[in-house]
Amino acid sequence: MRSRLLPTTVAMLALVAPPASAGQRPSIEHERLAFWPERVADTRQWSQFMYGTSDFDPRLIVEHWTGSETQDAAVDYWNTSVEATWVHFIIDQDGRVTQLAPLDVLAKHAFGVSPWAIGIEHVGRTDGEVMADPEMRRASLRLTCWLQQRLKIPLRGVIGHGEVPSHPRFGFTSAGWDWIESTGYEFHHDFSHRTMVTFRDHLRRKC
Repeated sequence: MRSRLLPTTVAMLALVAPPASAGQRPSIEHERLAFWPERVADTRQWSQFMYGTSDFDPRLIVEHWTGSETQDAAVDYWNTSVEATWVHFIIDQDGRVTQLAPLDVLAKHAFGVSPWAIGIEHVGRTDGEVMADPEMRRASLRLTCWLQQRLKIPLRGVIGHGEVPSHPRFGFTSAGWDWIESTGYEFHHDFSHRTMVTFRDHLRRKC
């Protein structure tokens, strides 16, 4: 999930989203992923190996995009196996929010910080594509704002997937680092720092 913002993206990001309605719970649909509860147990085991903990203590909200054209394509991928990555929420292009996991369940979505992060996916293939969609942007701000207040997560705790490697909580056990190196895993660049500066500014003004 990589992106390079085009010059026109700055203008698109400057579009004003409608108010996020601070504190108001957004409309949320629910969907159960496949391999549940085996998926939850596998993720806890994976977390113990990679981070030295299987506990979940949400201190961050990580914004992602799916790299797909539809929500169904993303969910189908997450349902391919017990070991597949997955997130707490996905936002479709029409602004529909679907919750895939409870807020107290550890999900596998942001390598380096997963034990501390709620994950939000947006259906799209670039930062600019997601942020230029007014329905998705409005829903994202509303959901993120509500989660911030519900979980007492400060603005600095809202980060993009591309910002994960530079976050103070980023890290692995020695076995985790060995796995990263042996597999040649490449960290993702969706929701870059440049995009998140604007996204957080919107949150600051709307929440």
